[in-house]
Amino acid sequence: MISLNQLNSLHTNAIPGIQQEIRNAQASIEVSYNNRDGNSIIRGLTELEELRIQEQEHKNVSVFATRIALEYTALLSAANQKIVVLRANTAPLVQ
Repeated sequence: MISLNQLNSLHTNAIPGIQQEIRNAQASIEVSYNNRDGNSIIRGLTELEELRIQEQEHKNVSVFATRIALEYTALLSAANQKIVVLRANTAPLVQ
């Protein structure tokens, strides 16, 4: 459970940095466009697409880790409730 929370935190904390890189790449593309530098525009667009893919991957892992942690918690809770019921049912039989 702790490792899922750490995984979520790692990817959640990476998102703002990637978003800043995206803004920087967009600004660079605008400068290249104003300078009419076609090669630089293409490189910038390629970098921008790669950054957007990275951002989406971080978001996906974060959502996945959160969902798995919630499901894990629900399963543990259900198992603990069953144990309590089983103990309550076996207590009269043991006495």
